Order: sequence, then C-alpha cells, then structure tokens
Amino acid sequence: MANTSAPIPLEIDRLRHVDANIRAEALLPYRHWLDLLARAELGGEFHGKFEPSDIVQQTIVKAVHGLPGFRGQNEAQLLAWLRQVLARVLGHEFRRYLGTQQRDIRREVSLDQSLAQSATRMGNMLMASDTSPSGRASRNE
Repeated sequence: MANTSAPIPLEIDRLRHVDANIRAEALLPYRHWLDLLARAELGGEFHGKFEPSDIVQQTIVKAVHGLPGFRGQNEAQLLAWLRQVLARVLGHEFRRYLGTQQRDIRREVSLDQSLAQSATRMGNMLMASDTSPSGRASRNE
C-alpha cells in the first residue's frame, strides 16, 4: 500500500480521465490491503461459496469503473472510498447467499451429517416400534 499521509490530488485527478487499464494498474497496489479487509469480514459460513480474492477482484473492477466519479482529493479519501466499494461488494455477496432459499447457506448440511441422519432414519425404520403379536397378546393378558 502506498504512503497514506501524502496528498496526491494530481494523481487522483489524472486517474479520473485515463483509460480503464491505467486505472486498474493504479489500484493494484491496494489489492493486498483489500484482501486483508475482505478476510476480516468473511465468516466461516461463506467458506466454499466465494473467496476473499473474488471479492477483491470485484471491488477493483467496480472501483475502476467508478473512479471517474470519485470526488476525493488524497489517498486517505481514496482508501475510505475503496472500503465503501468493498463493503458494497460484500453486502451483495452476503445477500446473494443468505437471501435466497436455494442458496441459503443456513440450510446447508454437511455430507457427513446428512449421512448420519439418513443412517439413523433407516435404523429407526428397520427396528419395529411395536412388539410382536405374541408380545402384545402377553401384555394384554
């Protein structure tokens, strides 16, 4: 990450007016910082759904497209803006997996847990809950 104390208004102003590829290159030094932020925000329940690197990549893509509208004047403001972009991307992904029943991670069950439940159900079905006819007759007497 670059030095956050030095204002860089000319650089930021230039980035607003250049090609998207140049904006992407200018944002690459922030990739590791964004990755740390993404890892800090992700919970274990999202493991296997998406990786922090996916979130960072989406954040940089959105930042590249949104940079012409960025109104900050220094690197500290750029970092705050990048955090906001990251938060929006994370929010979208959280809603994507928590908001739909088909992909709702709260409904997921591990394969081991599912097999154990299945085996328990099968065992319960195979075991007769009632006693034999002769046992019932004896109990009734």
